Amino acid sequence: MGCLVIDQIRDKNWKEISELDIRCILPFTLDEFEVRFHLSFDCYEEAGLGTCHFCVMWVDFTPYLLRAYPQGPKAAQYISVAAQISEENWDLALSKLLATVGIERKELVWEQTEPNSSKWVLYRFDDNDNEVEMFRYADKLRAEWAQMKFEAKSHKQTYFISESISPQFYPDKI
Repeated sequence: MGCLVIDQIRDKNWKEISELDIRCILPFTLDEFEVRFHLSFDCYEEAGLGTCHFCVMWVDFTPYLLRAYPQGPKAAQYISVAAQISEENWDLALSKLLATVGIERKELVWEQTEPNSSKWVLYRFDDNDNEVEMFRYADKLRAEWAQMKFEAKSHKQTYFISESISPQFYPDKI
């Protein structure tokens, strides 16, 4: 595959990153990754998960957003990877990323396996006990993460996650 190099880019060179799905979680903590690859992470405070450390980097012309929450839940303490890339190109991009960081796919802490299936639904009960669908996620981990972020904001609504039987069909809206 040749020699691939990690090159850090500044977040101003990254397009909108607000709600990118996490594609995988690498088996590195923040400290391990910074030391091993000589990257510096910026940070900001996020309610519920603590300080988010993030870095934007290139590997073979593909940009990746890396994030970690050292004070968060165990899975959030590892480096999560989001990418602005089409689904049909993800396997090749992931192979190059893994070759660059020197690990195999089986070593990933977690990988999104159903990127186009939004079967996990985050709901809330509003002040009048109405059940309101908020967002859909491809995997339960991402939905739980979002639920935790909303609950940390101390709103009086109750949030819950449910698995959707059919993510594309809304019988109550026909």
